[in-house]
Amino acid sequence: MKKNIFVLFATLAMIGVAEANAQMKFAFSKGFAANAVMSDFTLAGKNETGFGTSLSSSDKLEISEHVALQSEFHLHYSASQNVKYWGLEVPIYVAGQLKMGAGKGFVGAGGYADYGLQAKNWAIGGAVIAGYEFSNGFFVNISYKRRFFDWIPTHSTNVATMLQTVGVGVGYRFPLFAVKVNEKNIKFSRE
Repeated sequence: MKKNIFVLFATLAMIGVAEANAQMKFAFSKGFAANAVMSDFTLAGKNETGFGTSLSSSDKLEISEHVALQSEFHLHYSASQNVKYWGLEVPIYVAGQLKMGAGKGFVGAGGYADYGLQAKNWAIGGAVIAGYEFSNGFFVNISYKRRFFDWIPTHSTNVATMLQTVGVGVGYRFPLFAVKVNEKNIKFSRE
């Protein structure tokens, strides 16, 4: 798994460098999304499945035609039989994108941080995302997040931790600006 992720990042980096030699174009877009989520919790050594939703901002910085950095800021709620979880999540992805039909398909991997609002616990983990963005800015995606580390305050007892989450989302991003850089000049434009 680690070898596959390394190969993905190395390939994206090589594509980005090859495109950068000709002309660089950075485009920034901002948006919002809503996600339906299924979470796997552990509470007192027992696992439970919860369902919920998250509302998020969704930002994208296109480094080249095929490489982008994508970040989100989620307000996340999920509940199971014994757990109600409110949290803030911030995933950041390095995404490869490819023109497909009237839009772009994308696949990304990265990390995320999560803050539990009730127990004041912090967590970090890995995340992957795949989806399709239409030319008008609307997008659909599916994501998976897996925790690697939890920090729980010593005064907190009986804290539920979220092991992994699968989400399906829809959203909209609108372009804010673009910058083109070549050997002779820098051109700034609103898109």
